[in-house]
Amino acid sequence: MKVGYLVVCASLLFLSCSSEKKNDDDKISSKLIEYGSEERKQRRIEEQDRIWELGKKMYPSSTYDLLPIAEDTLIAATQYNGLVLTTDAGKTWKEIESPGRINELTLDNTGQLWGLKSWMGIHEADFCFLYLSSNLGKSWTKFELDTRNVFPKTFYSQPKQPLSIVDYEGKVFQLKDVNPTLSWTPIDSVSLGKENSSTPPSRTTVVTDSQERKWAYNRQGIFLIGNDTTKVY
Repeated sequence: MKVGYLVVCASLLFLSCSSEKKNDDDKISSKLIEYGSEERKQRRIEEQDRIWELGKKMYPSSTYDLLPIAEDTLIAATQYNGLVLTTDAGKTWKEIESPGRINELTLDNTGQLWGLKSWMGIHEADFCFLYLSSNLGKSWTKFELDTRNVFPKTFYSQPKQPLSIVDYEGKVFQLKDVNPTLSWTPIDSVSLGKENSSTPPSRTTVVTDSQERKWAYNRQGIFLIGNDTTKVY
């Protein structure tokens, strides 16, 4: 009887140790999956895709920037649909050639269209791209900036002024030349806010076109302000 009892105890102890070892192995395996290389990258990509699709479903018209061009023509930089253009004051919109994700748009004093995508890295490297179009977005020239020299955070100049940018330290630079690469002249310094231009503003931004109409945009879309404010995109 005592022998049988000892056998049962030994069996239970063995099973318990085996179970603990299996749990430890599972934890190790889980850590390898969680912090390993390729599978972790794949999980991160899948999670980013899931967040992207969820955001697009919640805010399909989310808009980074809206630029009045002339009369009834406006171009918008959207979060999920690239660049969109209207030539009839928002009645209809069409997607136009987009060289990449653009967060900000402006026109310089020569009528050329500029786009900006800038990111100060957290776990990844900094980067900044400026895009230039001489035909309202039908084609683009892409400039990749060396962020160690000039690192634009946002456009500083107003539309139809000589192009200038402000960097992440608040220094203002005006464009000097584009050939063969972009060259800049320091002209000023300003105090910067903390808003990240890579995220559509939760607040509403208002711009005025050449007809003195007011347009508002935010993550909900684009609106023409009037007695009856209308969502146009």
